Amino acid sequence: MEEKDARLKLFFNELYASSNLKSKNKETQIQYIDTLADLGITVTSRSIARFKTNAAEEHAEIVDSALAEHVEKAMVLNIDDYHSIHTPRMPNTTTTSTAAHLATILMNPITTQAAIPQENIHNPLLVDANLIKLNIGNQFMTLYSLTHNQRWGFRTVDDNTRLEELTVHSYDVRLKEKRHIRSIKDVVLIDLQENQLHSMGEYIDAINAVTSVPFIWQYIEKGHIIPLVADWPGQIHLRTAISRYLLYKDSSNITNNILSFLSIIGPLHISLNSRELVFLQYRPFFTEMYKYIFGPKKPLAQTPKPWRINLLLEIFRSLGRKFRKRFVFKKKEKEKEKSDESVSLTAMKMPEVHLSHLPLGFNALHKPNLFHYCDSTNCSVFFSVNPNPIRILACGHSYHESCHTNNDFKCLHCLGLLQDGIDRNVQSLLESLQNLNKKKKERTKK
Repeated sequence: MEEKDARLKLFFNELYASSNLKSKNKETQIQYIDTLADLGITVTSRSIARFKTNAAEEHAEIVDSALAEHVEKAMVLNIDDYHSIHTPRMPNTTTTSTAAHLATILMNPITTQAAIPQENIHNPLLVDANLIKLNIGNQFMTLYSLTHNQRWGFRTVDDNTRLEELTVHSYDVRLKEKRHIRSIKDVVLIDLQENQLHSMGEYIDAINAVTSVPFIWQYIEKGHIIPLVADWPGQIHLRTAISRYLLYKDSSNITNNILSFLSIIGPLHISLNSRELVFLQYRPFFTEMYKYIFGPKKPLAQTPKPWRINLLLEIFRSLGRKFRKRFVFKKKEKEKEKSDESVSLTAMKMPEVHLSHLPLGFNALHKPNLFHYCDSTNCSVFFSVNPNPIRILACGHSYHESCHTNNDFKCLHCLGLLQDGIDRNVQSLLESLQNLNKKKKERTKK
């Protein structure tokens, strides 16, 4: 057909361009839609705009009625960002990217749990350093003395369990085994708004979209609390908003609705962050291990996917079952100013690292002494008289069994290190939370 009439070729090219609207701006899209409407292929752009407006108005009613069915049940809110960075982008005269930054706001009714009452859920001290230190000493220090294998043992699992552990952070929809536990059939989409979620104000805008739903407003008025699942930046911004309202009330320009939300972070997210932290701390070693296993022509990405990090950690854990040798380290003699903080981990392919790469005890004021049997400051055991058994803790310190028992099975050197760190970090966090004019000062500088 195109050979008989050259105008048909131009027509078909225009028709194809009209159907491919991904890389076009809004005005161009409207023109192409109207062109297709003139050909009788589709409706006009005005009809589409009217349909979108009606759908948006109906959505608010649908959300309210869907949540009203669970008026006495617990609700869990999720706020997360979505970036369309994988769509075709084309710069124009004003911007270099057309990527959209959206915030998804989801509400998940928990049909098996009654609504959670709001009763003293926010600490008036904002962040209580003494409470954190108390729990560290009473609940966790005895566990910190154990190595991973002492705590969990050299366990063996079948292939299905190992596959589940390796893919626990994989969100590939093609995994059939994951579909039933990641179903969002009962989840209600409250809003999908253009929001970067990069500041406290933007998170408050997302909260306001939730409280604008009539049912949610009534739910809060009844004195119910809504847990809010968010990533680490969400934790910081939401807790900052709560803290500033508790301190400054109405002068903070934040409504008391913020007190009806409790930001939480789940164990799955903590596990993901912890694994990524271990990988980043020992990147040179894992990079060399990856090359050794998969060949030098397949370099490891700078930010590997979670399942790949899980694979590397699992391989290293499995190797630890067969090779239980310590990694030898030695202090560098060069550069005296770094001699106390820099060591060499030859076995880990890391010629120069900081003491933070080593067990916790090497960061304490009283470091493990390789020439003494016991690191206890009040040790009264004489080895020649009483050959008391020696216990080497995961932190690197060693104690006589009796000395370790007298210390309530805790390493007091590492406990002091953690308590000092908690005091410093909590004080810094409180100063940040209490600084109401911080944002205004930053805007003034800009």
